[in-house]
Amino acid sequence: MKKHFLIFVIVFSIGAKSLFSQENLIKIQSKDSTHNTILKKIVITKNDSKSSILKKLQKEGYFYSHIDSIKTLLDHKKIFHITLGPKIDSLNIRLPIKYEYLKKELPILEKPPLKIKFTTLSFITTEIQNYFSKKGKPFTSIRLRNISLVKKSIYADLDIQESKQRTVDKIVIQGYNNFPKSYLKHFLRIKKGISFNKEQINSSAKNINNLEFAQIIKPPEALFNKDSTTLYLYIKKLNRNNFDGLLNFSTNPTNQELLITGNLNLDFMNLLNTGEELKLEWNANGNQSQNINLQTKIPFIFNSPISNNTQFSIHKQDSTFLNSTFNTTFNYFLNPKTKIEINYEATNSSNTLTNTIENLSDYTNNFGGIGLSYNTPKNHEIFRTKFLMLIQYQFGKRTTDIFNDSQHRFKFESSYIFDINNKNSIFLANQTNLLFSNNLLTNELFRIGGPDTVRGINQQSLFTHQYSFLNLEYRIQTASKSYLYSITDVGIARTIDKQYRNILSLGAGYSFFINKSKIDVVFSGSLNNTLNSNNVFNTSLSFKNYF
Repeated sequence: MKKHFLIFVIVFSIGAKSLFSQENLIKIQSKDSTHNTILKKIVITKNDSKSSILKKLQKEGYFYSHIDSIKTLLDHKKIFHITLGPKIDSLNIRLPIKYEYLKKELPILEKPPLKIKFTTLSFITTEIQNYFSKKGKPFTSIRLRNISLVKKSIYADLDIQESKQRTVDKIVIQGYNNFPKSYLKHFLRIKKGISFNKEQINSSAKNINNLEFAQIIKPPEALFNKDSTTLYLYIKKLNRNNFDGLLNFSTNPTNQELLITGNLNLDFMNLLNTGEELKLEWNANGNQSQNINLQTKIPFIFNSPISNNTQFSIHKQDSTFLNSTFNTTFNYFLNPKTKIEINYEATNSSNTLTNTIENLSDYTNNFGGIGLSYNTPKNHEIFRTKFLMLIQYQFGKRTTDIFNDSQHRFKFESSYIFDINNKNSIFLANQTNLLFSNNLLTNELFRIGGPDTVRGINQQSLFTHQYSFLNLEYRIQTASKSYLYSITDVGIARTIDKQYRNILSLGAGYSFFINKSKIDVVFSGSLNNTLNSNNVFNTSLSFKNYF
């Protein structure tokens, strides 16, 4: 046993000596102690040679350095004795006449001859390479030629070797093979024949996260062959079809008839792999108001850059009035984040009462308008929108049996997420709607209240023609797909009698996933008792099942 242990120690000692002797096979030093301090900062490896060491010294500005001698020790370690010479801090670069136009494109090249510090040389060459890369020439090389030393100054010509322009010849999608080609062409603006611009392609691909039905897995990659370029996009399909519903059956205390309340929401998204959407919503509250909403979304009609959203809705307010509204919008993406729209809306309202009530009348209206929206995606599993803004203006005419009125409507929506750290964030949103008209009718007013507007107020219980409110949430992410949040909704609304109503609601909520179901538990209430006929605070529970 002792013999084996002794052999092990000897073998280990020899191996260790060999190992440690290879750590620094090359050493550089100078007779000047000041120079030795400088040389210690130069990173030398065992693969360095005489020429590579001199190049490293030149990059630090020591162009007059030279190797006096090389000493080889018994353990094969080499010591290079070096004289540094004076340091040159800057060099003068001459730009070829052919590339004079670069001075306008890159401000850093404006002054001829260009006098720069050695530390910024790599930055300048990188800027020039990036410029040509954006032009579809990613393999452009840059070097210095005709280098001359004049006293303490260096002069050199900038030699630019432009590579062949590359275009995207083939696009391969990995993961979601049936990703809609129309979205590649009109939304991402990535198609065959475009100039290969790595920076622009990466930026465009990130906007896939703006889509509800797809998500980018990793950055795009390119395969360069001699005469072709293949672009690879890595995309994951998201199943966003969902259903949620809750029905309550009771007896109407007035006429003893069956009363059904609750909500049913059905959303089919991207079933045909074209990015289309069909949404059906129905809800009825205890005040006998009912809503039916049917919405369709058809992106890039007939492979054109134009998309369409159409919506048909019916609202019945107990036994008072019945509104039916048709809305259609055509939009065009200026870029993946920005789109413009034109829209048309028509409403037919019927007074269902037998007697006459002030500010309630049959009417029809027609509106036309324009809009602009901007959306910045967020690379997050739950919160997928960093910033959202929508501006919409509509002008139209309302017709009744007695008088006609010209009307104007203005809408503004925005939201933003302020990230504090990986788990904590602040969500801030605003919604503003303004209706301008000489005469107002109750059955044409906006109806707010509920989870989509102001929480803590009965759904669609507040009638107003002008309102603005702010939703504020402090979010704490407890797991990858769950988070706690506070609720602070504050705003102001103007009613038909020209009175302003202040709005303030407080509460808290918890959102989480169980398998493919999203569950939201919200405890909220309004501090304005006149806005809520129920308890000051109430609890709501919603389920959304994805399939």
